[in-house]
Amino acid sequence: MIAGTLLVGATYNWSKAPTSEEDSCIFSFVQISDTHCLKTEKRPERPPAKAFFRIGGYKFHWLDYVNSLSILEKTIEYINSQVKPNFVIHTGDISDKGDLSNLKMAKVLLDRLDCSYYPVMGDHDLGGYSYSNFNRSDCNYVKVFGQRSYSFNHEDWHIVVLSIYPDDEELNWLKKDLFENAEKPIILATHRLVIADEFTLWLAKKHLGVELLMPRAEEIVSILKNCQNVKMVLSGHCHSNFRWKRYGINFISTAALSEVPHQFRLFRVYRDRIVITLFTANTANDVFNKRWVSQYSSSHLL
Repeated sequence: MIAGTLLVGATYNWSKAPTSEEDSCIFSFVQISDTHCLKTEKRPERPPAKAFFRIGGYKFHWLDYVNSLSILEKTIEYINSQVKPNFVIHTGDISDKGDLSNLKMAKVLLDRLDCSYYPVMGDHDLGGYSYSNFNRSDCNYVKVFGQRSYSFNHEDWHIVVLSIYPDDEELNWLKKDLFENAEKPIILATHRLVIADEFTLWLAKKHLGVELLMPRAEEIVSILKNCQNVKMVLSGHCHSNFRWKRYGINFISTAALSEVPHQFRLFRVYRDRIVITLFTANTANDVFNKRWVSQYSSSHLL
């Protein structure tokens, strides 16, 4: 299980070397989400005076479509030069319209990462398909990035990627995969949330017409509850930073990289804990000029 979170409102020297071998970081990874890459001929705009507002934990943001590809490109340059993780997870909505050209342009940029990266299928990546008419074998995401759901191991940890609209076959695969790796600590990455509080769900539905939970979320949660070694579930989609702890699992959503303020997360895995650092750049110009500010919260593994 992961113990409670300590939130510290100060810049953290996340790159400071550990003081002992026992305390050394085993590996690190970055989560980026909701890049909404879209090539457009529109001229760049300045963010409005009130680029976002907050109701509870939920943020309503201004999305910088015009700079979306450049924001991803410059963020990747920063991750390569300054953060240097072992791998990157992109939790979906890689493109905005799901057309092949924008997905391919995003892939060209992601291929510039100096480390491995693992994409997650988002609902904006399907090229016109929705839950009611989803073609699992022929959507644009599959054409560009391949597998819908898959898993991999890193340093005795098991990481599972689950697609936006899992069918019976994928859920059966998830059960089997978790069972076969039950002795390893496990991280699940999805696009939509599988858990949220009632107020957040109501607010997103009423004011944005957005469903935050992925289809069959209750079934997914039921599967996760039966695997005691699931440590975290990572998601995007809601374009806000949330954290809920249920059933001994931390459910963590990360805000959109393409929206103001632009954000991504670094996870540093230790023998007994995970240190989570949030990187923020207030505008596209801050991204372009590498003016990122980091704040951290610490999660202790038992």
